[in-house]
Amino acid sequence: CWEDAVEAYDRGLAGIVLSNHGGRQLDFARSGIEVLVEVVEKLKVMRGLTFPNDTFQLFVDGGVRRATDVLKAVALGATAGTCLLCSVQRSI
Repeated sequence: CWEDAVEAYDRGLAGIVLSNHGGRQLDFARSGIEVLVEVVEKLKVMRGLTFPNDTFQLFVDGGVRRATDVLKAVALGATAGTCLLCSVQRSI
């Protein structure tokens, strides 16, 4: 998954959404918030990015059950996280 994030950055995209696309039906699918840490680390090491930034934004859609999960995602580097009833965005 981090490989796709690096490719998206290299191709000039403004950001990505980390999602497992309804993966709750699969016991082994990682959620977006689980992948976030890996993506942030790889983009830092391979491209020198730190988060948050205006160049490449990360949104998390998965692994979020309550507002505190959104805050955790933002603290881990996401621009924003979403759940059914809550959304928090970091102001840059």
